[in-house]
Amino acid sequence: MYPGPGQVVLFTEANFNVPCNPELRQFGVTCDHIMKDVGEYPTTAEVGLQNDPISSIRVGPCTHVEACSHDDFSEPCVSFDAPWEGRAIEALSSHNMNNRVTSVRIRGPMCW
Repeated sequence: MYPGPGQVVLFTEANFNVPCNPELRQFGVTCDHIMKDVGEYPTTAEVGLQNDPISSIRVGPCTHVEACSHDDFSEPCVSFDAPWEGRAIEALSSHNMNNRVTSVRIRGPMCW
């Protein structure tokens, strides 16, 4: 799953692994990724995933994402900007944030 401008995809597994079929959502099966549009998501409930599950992120073209380890964007946080071609963060563990993200802020689309 690849995000467009102003979108990010959050994955519960490193390297964007998705162990289930997204079409199963209609049957109440929770898949391990979610696409979000520009906005502020101050809790994991608003992100749409269980508590602190995020391990990798795909950032759409011309998009900025801030991922924080506590509700309401409390630090520590990491930020990623994506140029025209987008950006892939394969492992949040390299930023000491694996399975720690609780709130997400997405801005864009704007290229810099």
